Amino acid sequence: KMKLLRSGEGKLFSGGRGGVKASISGSPSKIEVMKGTDPLANRTRCVPGLPTPHISGFYRGGIWNSLVCQNRHFSKQSDWRNCLKGKTLHLLGDSTIRQWYEHFVKLLNLTDTPLPYAVHQTGPLLATDTKNNIKITQRSHGPPLRCAQTRTFHLKYIANIIDEIRGRPDDVVALTVWAH
Repeated sequence: KMKLLRSGEGKLFSGGRGGVKASISGSPSKIEVMKGTDPLANRTRCVPGLPTPHISGFYRGGIWNSLVCQNRHFSKQSDWRNCLKGKTLHLLGDSTIRQWYEHFVKLLNLTDTPLPYAVHQTGPLLATDTKNNIKITQRSHGPPLRCAQTRTFHLKYIANIIDEIRGRPDDVVALTVWAH
């Protein structure tokens, strides 16, 4: 018998609105869709320290759904502002995290503050909302970089940047160090 799913993937097909139970037989083959349990039911509230399985969630209708816990979804700017009020986000990594920065600046209408000699593609970048005490910083990873130019004195390794973060309760650190 051929195994088509990796460990944990079967949970995605165990039921609910998108659940599939496959029965293939005869000619032509057929797939029978049966109702089952919702993989999003009975999840706990998201808190630090929960285990992260190999398959941690999925997108449905353009929205990320965690299989680990009940993640919140924000559809309005005010929801985002309330969640981020009083927070400092440290976004570190490649161009993917820079796109997060650009998205937050646009979504929350933040004041993007150009830093002396900084190149937008590599940073460092700073955006703020003084009314709601929201601060977002972005730094690209150290070498190797794939960009036309950057100021070498702005380049730091992510491990060194993390060491410089004070680590207050309202600090949030996000990393992307995979794509390039």
